[in-house]
Amino acid sequence: MARRFGAGVQTAYLLQMFVAGLAALAVAAIWFRDASFGVRNAVLILGTCLATPYLQDYDLVFGALVVAWLWQDAGIRHTAELPLFVANASILLVPLLAAGVAHMTGLELGPLFILPLFVIAVKCGLANRQSIQPA
Repeated sequence: MARRFGAGVQTAYLLQMFVAGLAALAVAAIWFRDASFGVRNAVLILGTCLATPYLQDYDLVFGALVVAWLWQDAGIRHTAELPLFVANASILLVPLLAAGVAHMTGLELGPLFILPLFVIAVKCGLANRQSIQPA
């Protein structure tokens, strides 16, 4: 995405490493808490999508699993329903729209479709949860 906006190769890789690092920290934070199975898995898949510099639209088939996990998760019900609905819709529509938008505009906007649902899932995983304590 950074390269499409005119960033140099080194800058794009630095930005990618920064985003991947943040995604890895978020995944670790959720996995070391008592977040539900659905939230953990959603954060892991979405974080992986944000971390890779070579994500293709067909790789987002897993978005359907993310939507199913988050929508059925009882712990995520405290999230406002409209933002969750819009974020879920965007992750389902990105495989249909991303290639066409990139072809027409020259801009790769796929990560912008993934980020809102990732943020919602991370917030839900961190909200009102207790850290897992070693036995």
